[in-house]
Amino acid sequence: MATTRETSNRRFIRSALTLIELLVVVAIMSILLSILLATLGKVRESARSVLCKNKLQGVSQSFQLFAEDYGHVDRGRESEKLGAHQFRLEDFQDSLYGTEEFFSAPPGQFGTIPLDARKQPLICPAGPKGLARDSSFQPAEDTITPLSSVSVGFNMRLHKANVKIAIGPSQINVLRDVTLTPRILEHPWTPLAFDVDGAEAQARPQPLVPFYSAPSIESDDLYANNAFWFPAKRHSGMVHAAFIGGHVWSARDPKMAPDWKWSYQPPPDE
Repeated sequence: MATTRETSNRRFIRSALTLIELLVVVAIMSILLSILLATLGKVRESARSVLCKNKLQGVSQSFQLFAEDYGHVDRGRESEKLGAHQFRLEDFQDSLYGTEEFFSAPPGQFGTIPLDARKQPLICPAGPKGLARDSSFQPAEDTITPLSSVSVGFNMRLHKANVKIAIGPSQINVLRDVTLTPRILEHPWTPLAFDVDGAEAQARPQPLVPFYSAPSIESDDLYANNAFWFPAKRHSGMVHAAFIGGHVWSARDPKMAPDWKWSYQPPPDE
């Protein structure tokens, strides 16, 4: 018969082995959980990327309808002042945000109105949250807050053109408004809207309005040195962009991406 001491030793060995097995199981579960969380993170990131592309494609398609004369889309009061076939990019932006003459609000709701990130096409699903609209009949630049949370911007060259004007014997560069017409649709490879970093734009020494951005092309104009360039590489290091032609492309370096026609500049106002 086993002595009391031998019986006690066997119980200790069995308990020790059980503890080791438990530690092994915990370690395996921790590894599996970390793999699962990493996979879920990638799935969530991929889903947000797809949603962003879908939103941008919707923006591009809405722009095509806005630009076409036969679409019978309300282009706002500014278009009426400019005359037939003409409009500004700012009017299209206001129509999407529901600002200025396109303002509308739920009955009885005034003050600051939060924007629904699920429905608002100019909010990237992977971007910052908390964008809101002030209930006043003002353009987006004066109504959308906070500017640091703006996550989708438009091609600034479709909004402001760099123009050289003579001042005595010399010339200076100035930015002038651009008037668009349905002929803009003849430039399908020109970027229209893309991921931007509103926080970076606001952090500049002279804070920028993050609704418009464009890379530098020439070295002697006001766009030089990427003065208005603040893209957001929030989709696994990629920037998503919607084009005039209705398609959506992605690039790690959108400034240098082939076929991204940043250089197109509509005629400025006289």
